[in-house]
Amino acid sequence: MLKSIRELAIKDSQHIVESFFDLELELHTPDMTRSVVVKGKGQTNNTFFKTDGVDAVAQLSHASFHERSIIDKDPSFSIRNADGRIDIHFFLLSFRDHRGVKTMYQVKQQYPNEATGLISVDLAIYETDCK
Repeated sequence: MLKSIRELAIKDSQHIVESFFDLELELHTPDMTRSVVVKGKGQTNNTFFKTDGVDAVAQLSHASFHERSIIDKDPSFSIRNADGRIDIHFFLLSFRDHRGVKTMYQVKQQYPNEATGLISVDLAIYETDCK
């Protein structure tokens, strides 16, 4: 029986989570009173651009994870606002790089996919080499 596009998208996103998301991400509330560890992907890369003829290098950091992984770990950890929408602006997220250095980032922009539950975020460095 042919499934709906939405059902297929949800199944695909679950497959991505199970097979591709292999990094531990620790998501903290902005006041640092609560946290949850979930599987996801995180990366930091440098980008080069020119501004007014001057060369500049900027560091960009991104992460992705699935809302279901938060619910499965801690059902009481809320990432939704009073309107029922995902709202993790200013939440803190930390993960270790390939050297084992843990960096904490602040969520600056969020891109939740309400249909599949996948959440991608743009990050800004908050604290480096945190414990």
